[in-house]
Order: sequence, then structure tokens, then C-alpha cells
Amino acid sequence: MKKIFKGIKEIFKDKMMIAIVVLSILVFALGSVVVGIINTTIVAIIVTTLLLVIKFGGTFIMAKRKKDKKAKVTKTKKTAKSKSKTTWKKVFSAFILVILSLGIIGIIGGIIFFGYIVSSAPAFDKQKLLYKEASVLYDINGGEIIRIGEEMREKVTYDELPQVFIDAIVATEDSRFFEHNGFDLPRFLKASAGQALGDSSAGGASTISMQVIKNNFTSTVKSVTRKFTDIYLAVFKLEKEYTKEQILEFYVNDIQLCVNNTFGVAEGARGLFGKEIGDLNLSEAALLAGMFQAPCGYNPFNYPEKAESRRNTVLYLMRRHGYINAEEEKIAKSIPVESLLTDKKADSHPYQAYIDYAMKEAWNKTGFDPMEVPMKIYTNLNPSKQNHINDILSGKIFTFENDAVQAGIAVTDINTGAILALGNGRNRTGQKISNFATDLNNQIGSTAKPLFDYGPGMEYNNWSTYTPFIDDVYSYSDGKQINNWDNKYRGFQTLKYTLGQSRNITALKAFQQVDNKSIAKFVQSLGIKPEIENGRLHEAHSIGGFNGASPLQMAVAYAAFGNGGYYIEPFTVNKIEITDTNEVSTYKPEKVRVMSDSTAYMITDVLKWAVDTTNVAGRISGIEIAGKSGTTNLDDATKKRLKLPSSAINDLWVIGYSPDYAVGMWYGYEQITSTNYSKFGTSSRAKDNLFNTIAKGIFEKNGKKFTMPNSVVKVQVEYGTIPAMLPSKNTPSDMIRTEFFKRGTEPTEVSPRFDTLVNVKGLDIKKDGNNITVSWSPVTAPNMITKEYLKTIGDQKDKYINLHNQENASILGTLGYNVYLKNNDGSLSFLGWTSDTKFSHAPSTSGPLTYVVKTCYSIFKNSESTGSEITLSENPHVVREAWLVKYQGGTVDKTINVGEKFTIATDDPGIRVMINTEDVTNSKDTIITKTIKNKDGVIVYNKDNPITNLDTSAPNVYTISYTVTYKGENIPILSPSTRKITVEAAGSET
Repeated sequence: MKKIFKGIKEIFKDKMMIAIVVLSILVFALGSVVVGIINTTIVAIIVTTLLLVIKFGGTFIMAKRKKDKKAKVTKTKKTAKSKSKTTWKKVFSAFILVILSLGIIGIIGGIIFFGYIVSSAPAFDKQKLLYKEASVLYDINGGEIIRIGEEMREKVTYDELPQVFIDAIVATEDSRFFEHNGFDLPRFLKASAGQALGDSSAGGASTISMQVIKNNFTSTVKSVTRKFTDIYLAVFKLEKEYTKEQILEFYVNDIQLCVNNTFGVAEGARGLFGKEIGDLNLSEAALLAGMFQAPCGYNPFNYPEKAESRRNTVLYLMRRHGYINAEEEKIAKSIPVESLLTDKKADSHPYQAYIDYAMKEAWNKTGFDPMEVPMKIYTNLNPSKQNHINDILSGKIFTFENDAVQAGIAVTDINTGAILALGNGRNRTGQKISNFATDLNNQIGSTAKPLFDYGPGMEYNNWSTYTPFIDDVYSYSDGKQINNWDNKYRGFQTLKYTLGQSRNITALKAFQQVDNKSIAKFVQSLGIKPEIENGRLHEAHSIGGFNGASPLQMAVAYAAFGNGGYYIEPFTVNKIEITDTNEVSTYKPEKVRVMSDSTAYMITDVLKWAVDTTNVAGRISGIEIAGKSGTTNLDDATKKRLKLPSSAINDLWVIGYSPDYAVGMWYGYEQITSTNYSKFGTSSRAKDNLFNTIAKGIFEKNGKKFTMPNSVVKVQVEYGTIPAMLPSKNTPSDMIRTEFFKRGTEPTEVSPRFDTLVNVKGLDIKKDGNNITVSWSPVTAPNMITKEYLKTIGDQKDKYINLHNQENASILGTLGYNVYLKNNDGSLSFLGWTSDTKFSHAPSTSGPLTYVVKTCYSIFKNSESTGSEITLSENPHVVREAWLVKYQGGTVDKTINVGEKFTIATDDPGIRVMINTEDVTNSKDTIITKTIKNKDGVIVYNKDNPITNLDTSAPNVYTISYTVTYKGENIPILSPSTRKITVEAAGSET
């Protein structure tokens, strides 16, 4: 020992060694304040060790160099041994110095750390042991919803506790509770060593006294400082002020057992077993004691298997510590947990589903159980909307099909992600039960189509609302045929129509046309969890055939379409204030862009159209609502097993949103049975009626509309064109659609289908006697069968080209030509239509002739071309005409009196015949035939009865008609072409 002190004395003569010790102490002192005791201790050890290595490492190096200089330094054997002893003496002294330095550091550190613990420990307020302040939940308006953690509390004294329960608690939580002073050093060291070595079963080091301190004075945050604060307060405060029995009372009265919002074992025993705490048997006592570690996790109503396993662990510990024997353990373990429990009592708040979700969220955000740590929780709950949902589910304002059918409803703010209301189902009471609004994971049917098919297509393939699809016979990649819900085919469809009408075949085609990994990325960014197999999504995702989602997930996913393309994680809690520390945290989820605003708006436009014009529920006058419905089918095996009709279906969905809110709604049965199942038709209507009722109380008539972003262009398109083309000025109004495109992808080419046709070329004219023939080169009809058209119709080319031609034939008719004669004033006289490339005409006028030929369809006339014209200056036409010669009075008719003579040959002025400008009336080539009839239509004169005079003996009316031929050709008679001779009595008025 003297040698050791002598060595230390020698070392402390070394200034560097003194510096090392002083520096180590300073590092520890300063570090304890800045980075904590543990971190500082580690740093101090490392720094001290490094400095000593530097110090004595140099000594060894110098000694080695001296040994190597044998030629320059003469050493005796005795001198060498002496030097060696000196070196090892210094090493030993250094080792002792390190140990002493660390010891000094440890002592100083311990003093500093203890002083820190004492000074920073919370005040030991005895009142906290008697009353725990409640956690309070507030709604979105700041109104109080509920106080959690102070209801149904009945304290029990130590004497009222059955010994079997005391034994169970002590054996499980603190086996040396009645022996230690609040701190169990052996247990602490064992647990600490086990945890340091990674042994998760090493157990905790907290005694019951320390747990009482943690529950009432410190917190649940795991840290060395908190642990030693618990030790200090337990040993020097709690154990000094109270007896072991009182401490145990604090412990068992303060536990929140997650059963009907009860505190303490007295109410817990009633809630679990329907009996007083003093009447518990061994199995019940072990079950109750086991719940202290995780009250909600070991709740036997919700998790009977976990609760039974935990009870058996408690029974094992009781036997291990000598409280029971093996036989008692065996008997107690043999009792099923379910047989111990009383009927679960419904004790829930009208907003219980929302409260449970908010409590869980608050726990996740703070790390504290609001049941144990008092806090003010400010939520997004909207009372008016939640009350509306409650009134629906309770049957107050909506009549359900039957008592078994269920519904899950989630309402969110699309612009913030705030969860405003939750409907967890019908006839569901109690705390922390499964929630159909948030916990459901059912297939989503056709509500998947905007998410998996058309949304990704717009985002990655630049689709528009017009993008064409063919709805016809089709199969999955494995060859299995896919059918539409109505087992019909609609042929050519635009994206808007096929999504709005929820066609399955086109949905699969859309899914197949987009990169599979991009689809997965798209839906996952919206909070949907698809089934990914070997890095790919299977094709059933296209129509919602995957493991599914909840109404909340669907509402939030669709909200991204309504808010311009942002995913916002849904949340119920916007602010939390820890009561004891006044620590305030606010929460506002980040808006994450997951799609372009153009994709979001175009999908919204389609879904808004679906609500406005199809059978999708949710239409309310004055409110813009977009939405999609979905239905899932039962497999054939289930239908056969349960003997269900072909109309039986499984889940029904409607997801809708306005510029403010999104609603996700599921409708169906928790368990499909032979009597409880949905039916196509009746259940579909019930589902629509339910959503309509929801919509009326959720969506607000405030004039807001979905705003079209600058990245989208609104364009009129001619329906049926592939690719999309602009309508021409002649396109019929019923063939024009208003569609939306991403800016830069909109069509610029005008469709030629109804546009003005091109004029003919190569006009020629020929004379053939009195006939004129005009001819021209043929015009080809516009070709609408583009490469993209052929790609779209795929392997059904012949069918759809024939359909296209048939449609053209019914709308346009045959391509042909209208032929006109141009008048002197520029107007046109229609001569006729022909599908041929020539037209013959016998002119009826003289002079130059101008013919106009216009390309035109036989039915659709608006596409007629402007016309090509050709003039014939040498008109072969000969004017042949005749007219009746008038009497002196200027008329062709004459009136005579009864008895007055009328000689046919002289009193009839006759007719004049002209060929061009030549009078050929008396020509030998001219033959004039005259016929006279009386008023009764009887012929009184003709070539076979050539009388001389008319019979004027009585009143009569004679009609003289003529026919003229010249060189065998009929000569037309200008109007009037007949002459009347009226015989009347003298003195009568005409």
C-alpha cells in the first residue's frame, strides 16, 4: 500500500498528470449539465484513457529507442533491469491513477447527479395521490365533449382487499414489496443487466412504490433521469410518509382498467365479474392483477386469449413465490376466462367511436395514455355533422332494410384532413369496439376505378375525359372473361362515360394500359394498401378485387381529387395540452402532392357528371358533388353453401365529396348468412337512399364550386373521333361533347367527318344533240379510320369498321354530287343529285349555260362543298313554245249570249307556235289539234267530230284545249293553256 501511495505521489509530481485529472473532472462537471450523466461518464472515460495513452505511450516509445542505441550507450545487465522495472512501475502507477480518477469521477458524478435529481424532482404534493385530474376532449368549436379518467371511481381500503388479490399483485408486480424501502436493488440490477444484454423478458425494475410515483408525479417517458427520480421520491418521500398498506391502496385505486371507463379495482371487479372486490376467487384475482401491466391490451372482453395467458402467468408467479401450490394453480388455470366475466355493460358516449379514435391518436402522438396522464385534447369533431350521422344510424331519420344490416361512415374536411364525424355502425355500444368507419378492410368494388385505372391513366399517360375505349368482349391476361355489371357491351365509350357508367371491361383495359408500378405508387400515395405480389398488382385491382379499405381511407383518398391533388393524413386531434406540465403541441398534417391538379380536376369532373346524370347517389340541387358507387359480389361457392339467390351481393359503397367535405360510406353485413345478405336492386336502392340522407346533412349549400386549374383546358370535341378532333362548323350539336384535357395535349385538328367537302376537279362538258353531259373526277370521302382508331379497336377491327361505315350511312348517306344551273342573277337552280361522276341535262333556255357541281352527301346536306363550275357558251337548246292568241280585250276567254252565233273556225283566234324567233304556226310541220268540251265534260268537238258552230241555244261553258307538235316534237303551251267560251242568258251578270 505504501508503494501505491508512493507511486501516486510520484505521478502527481508530473504536471501533465495533474492536468489530466483536473481536465477529466471539469469534463464530467460541465458535461453533466449539458448532455446528461450517462453520456458524460462515457465521454470522461474515453478522454481520460486517451490522454493517459498519449502520456505513457510516449514513455514506451522512448524506452524502445534507447534500447536500440546499443553502439552509443553502454549498459550493464543491472542497469537494463533497473530501467525495465522503472517502466513497468510507471505503467502500474498509471493504471492505479486511471482507477482512482474514475472513482473520483464516479463519486463527484454521483453527487452531482443526486443533486440534480433532488433539485429537478417535482414537488411531493400529497393531493395528487388522492385525486387525479381528468383528461378533457373538446370539439372543433371548443365545446367540451367528455372528461376521461375521473368517472366511476370508488376507493377501496387495504382491509377491503382480499388476501388472494394482494398476493397476486405483490407476486406479479413487486415480490419484495413488504421488505424493501421503496427501491429493490437486486431486482434493479438484474433487470438493468438483462435489458442491457437485450433480454426482453428481464422484467422491469420499478417497485410498486416507484409505479405510484410514476403514475402520479413523473411520467411514462422512459429515461434514466425519470427512473432515478422515481427512486428518490419513492424512497425519501412516499415511503417516509405512508405505510406499505397505504401505498398499496394508492396503487390499486389509481388504475384505469379499460372497462366501462372505471378507475380502481373496486369498480373494475364489478365491471369484469359483477361482484365486489372482496369476493374474488383465485382465478379472478389473478386475471385482475394481470391487467395492471396493460389494462386495454389484456381486456378480457376484447382479447380473451391474451387475458387468459396473462392470468396464467400471474398464477405461475404466485406459485413461484409460495402464495399457492401447484394444485391450486392448476385448478385456477382450468377455468375459462369467458366463464368468469359478467355480461358486458354498454357504457358509451353518443360520440364514443370518435372519442375512442381520438384517444388512441392522442396516445400515439404524446406517448401518454390520456386515461393515465391528464391532458386537454382538442379534436376536429363537428357536433352537428356527428349528430346527423348518429341520427341516421340510430334509425331516427332513416329506415334500414332490417336490424342486421350495417353501415360505416367517415366524414372529413378535404382541405385539411380533419376527421369531422365517424359512424362506427348500428346498435354498437361500448368503448374501444371495432369501428366500421375506420377498422373495416373490405373489397371496395367499382370505387377502385378512379384510383387504380383512370386516375393513373390521366397522371402518367396524359389521358383526358374524352380518351376513347371499346366496351366489348374481353378477358383478363389469364384468359378468364370479364363481364360488365349488366352483362352488356356499349362499344365506343369516352373515359367520362365509361367511368361514370362504371363499365368493368374498359376499367380492366385502362388498368392494363398504365405502368403497373406507377399504379401501385399512385394508390399507395393516397393511403390505400393494395395486394402486391412479386412486385406487381394483380388485375382484379382494376375493379376493386383486393384486400380492401375502410370508409375513412376511401374518403381521404377521394378527397385528394377534390382538393387539387394532395393527400392529407386524416386526424382527429389538432392540439394537446399536458395538464401537469402545460406543454402544448399543435398538429397539422402536411399536404403531400400525390397527383397533378389536372388529374384531380378531370377525375372530379367525371365523378360530378356521374352524380348529376347517372344513378350515383348524392345529387343535391345547388351543391356540386362528385362521387362513385361500388358493389362487390359473392363468390359462387359462398352462394352455393348458403343457398343464396343469384341476386345476392356482398358489400356496397358510395364515396362522395364536395368542395368542402368527403364522405366514405360502406353498407352491408358484418357476417353473410343464409338470411343476412344484400340483394341487387333492393339493397342498391337502400344504399343510395342512405347516402342521399347522409349528404343532406353533411354537404353545405354555400355556392362553392370545384375550380378548374390553369393546367386544364376545356375543349369541345366531335364525338366518335379517334384521336379527339375539334368539331367543324357543320358538326351536328348532338355530336359535340365538352371535354377536359391537360394543357398542351388538347386537340388542334378539325374533324373532316362533317366538315365542308372538297370540290370536284377535272370538270368537263359535252353536247349530244339537245343534251349536255357534265363530268368530273371523283371525290373521296374523309377517312376517319386513323392508326389510333385501329389501335383502340384492337383485334375487333372488322366489326368496328363495319359499324363505323353503317353509322356514316345512316347519318351522312352516300357521298355524291349536287348539280346546279347558274342563273343570270347568280342564283342556282337545282338540277339533281347523283353518286356518279357525270350528269346529263337537256336545257330549256337559250344562251350560255353555267353548271355548278357541289360534293354532297345524300342525307347530310350541311357538308356540301362550295362548288366547281363550268360554262357552255354554245347552247344547243332550241326554244319551242306556243301560246293562246288573245281576244281584242286582252283575254283568252270569251262570253256570248244565248242564241249568239260562235263559229269555231273564225271566232276562235287559235294558237301561235314559235321556234326560237320564227312563227311556225302555219308551217306544214306544225300540227295543231283542238278539242272542245261542254260544262259536263262531254267532247263536242275534235278531229273526229269537226262541227262548225257551238250550240248556244242554252247557257253553257265550253273549254277549248290544244296540242301542238312541230316536226313530231311536242311544243309546250304557255299558261293559260286552255280557252273558255261562256254562253249565258241575255241580261245576266258574269
